[in-house]
Amino acid sequence: MQRLRAFVFDVRVVPWIFLAPFLIVFVVFRVVPTIYAVVISGQEWAGTDVLGWVGLGNYTKAFANPSLGKAFSNTLWYTLGTLLILIPIPLALAAMLDSGRVWLKLSGPMRCTAQNLPYPDVMPLAHAFVRHAPERMVWGTDWPHVNLDGREMPNDGDLLDLLAEWVPDAATRKRILVDNACALYGFPPP
Repeated sequence: MQRLRAFVFDVRVVPWIFLAPFLIVFVVFRVVPTIYAVVISGQEWAGTDVLGWVGLGNYTKAFANPSLGKAFSNTLWYTLGTLLILIPIPLALAAMLDSGRVWLKLSGPMRCTAQNLPYPDVMPLAHAFVRHAPERMVWGTDWPHVNLDGREMPNDGDLLDLLAEWVPDAATRKRILVDNACALYGFPPP
């Protein structure tokens, strides 16, 4: 027992004990599936039946296909475009909001998504804005909702109800609807 305890608490063993759960999960969910995928990629399939081992033959066919270059190109442009939009634009918006010279109006969710009310694609963005700088937010309906190009016309009452989902805290909602608007437009506080 004494020997086992000395082994377990040995300085060289303790880190491996802490790493063991990660390593087990990593091997089970990353290494084993990757090896299995490589094995499968070397086989010829006909629906659900394995016809046999072809080795690198599948890769030879894939690289000989002219569509592969286009697929790589599309993937590269999509990745670069996504990164150039999803990283600098939110950072620039956050920097502008932090400057204290910019206000952001929470309105027009129908313009940011192809979905209809309650615009689930927009909710994470609204939550992020409100969480980051509620003192720089105002709200509006975006009425008269022009240029919807045949899309469903939103009801302004539904949009106000949607604000309650975006900003569940009543004090923050009052700040956005009343206090910030008074500060922005120079109205006296109610």
